[in-house]
Amino acid sequence: DCAYFVPSYHNPTGIVMSPEKRLALMKLMERYQIPIIEDGFNEELRYSGSHVSPLIAAAGQGNNVVYIGSFSKVLFPGLRVGWVLADRELIYYLESVKRARSIHTSTLDQSILYQYLYNGNLEKYLKKARAEYKRKYEWTMHCCREHIPYTSLSGDGGLHLFVTFPEGFSTRELLDACRKQGVIFTPGDIFFTDGGGQNTMRIGFSRVSDEDIGRGIRMIGGTAKQMMS
Repeated sequence: DCAYFVPSYHNPTGIVMSPEKRLALMKLMERYQIPIIEDGFNEELRYSGSHVSPLIAAAGQGNNVVYIGSFSKVLFPGLRVGWVLADRELIYYLESVKRARSIHTSTLDQSILYQYLYNGNLEKYLKKARAEYKRKYEWTMHCCREHIPYTSLSGDGGLHLFVTFPEGFSTRELLDACRKQGVIFTPGDIFFTDGGGQNTMRIGFSRVSDEDIGRGIRMIGGTAKQMMS
């Protein structure tokens, strides 16, 4: 019926799809007449290099891409307001579905957000947010490279990194051992639909202090090395 993609800062891998692959993907979807839902929830959090245009930018005169975003990830986590960019007729039907399911999003929340955007505060905030998250991203990446015995480490931006260990290693067992020491992470197998991913994990760093990031990753790495030996 449709295809769902997160081409920028994919969850959980953090990978950003290249422009070449985006164009190839769009041609493939067009060939088979498959509509696309593009989730740009982390689109603003690129820390290096030039911005890669979303899939909808390559749609041309077509209307086969529905682009969705959210203010809750980079702006106000408690303000659950998202948005949709799509064909006008489709928006009409989506409004009806939204109204039938949840009446509407809080009028007060939307009014506060509107005033915030109208006053030009978003761009000012994003500059500060990118600088802060970039610093934490680079620190987390450094700690992982320094302490974790991984086989691959991915994440081009966003708010998390994805770690792969050698085949046969269990991140569920690693999580059990780390939890007893006060450290948790997300085991990667929950993101797989085919039963794989037992040797993978996702590390989030957005709400964690620098000190705790360093201490937690050292503990994860040290525990993993003990399990491997």
